[in-house]
Amino acid sequence: FSKVSKFSTLKSTAVYRQAVCADKLEDNKTAVKKYKYLMSHYPYSKLAVRAKYLYAQSLYEDKQAKRAKREFKGLLKQYPNTDYAIASEYYLGSVEAGNIVNIKNKKNKELAKNKAIHYFRDYLKEAPSGRFAILSIDKWIGLNKKLTNEDNLIIAKAYQASGDYKKAQKYLKFTNISVSWPYLVKNAYSLKDYSRVKYYTEQGLKGKG
Repeated sequence: FSKVSKFSTLKSTAVYRQAVCADKLEDNKTAVKKYKYLMSHYPYSKLAVRAKYLYAQSLYEDKQAKRAKREFKGLLKQYPNTDYAIASEYYLGSVEAGNIVNIKNKKNKELAKNKAIHYFRDYLKEAPSGRFAILSIDKWIGLNKKLTNEDNLIIAKAYQASGDYKKAQKYLKFTNISVSWPYLVKNAYSLKDYSRVKYYTEQGLKGKG
């Protein structure tokens, strides 16, 4: 890949492949160098978006939370309508949640919890079946904050998307039936509770009438 000319249209791809190879070889120093080169020289390339995400991810995994947070926030700002921006929400929530243990001031601790929950909530709304969905729920619940009706529905929908209808039912019980009845019907049907299917359908249709 190093033999590809910098004037070639394949140069950005070659640099990206170098970074990926370095990652696979656990040569973090080279991988970071190549990701930075790609972001600097080809900022509008689709590969640059992925490179920025992988670079931020590597910082997070190396426990460089402050730098990772800056990169993930940059992704949200620069590429808001991409899968990488959505995934960044999970990581930003994780960074905020991870910082809470070091915060002594009660008010600041609550602010950090709210920030973390904001990111987890946004991630789950955008990607209920995403690879970080269950992790987002676990970290959110671990913050021990009271859930709203909407929060319970967001979490239930993510559990439904993963096929865990029993856990989904646990959260659906605390939702507003006038809004959540289609999900209650789906859940009851999946659990073969057909009397509940009928009940929730009737309740939902009454509300719509």
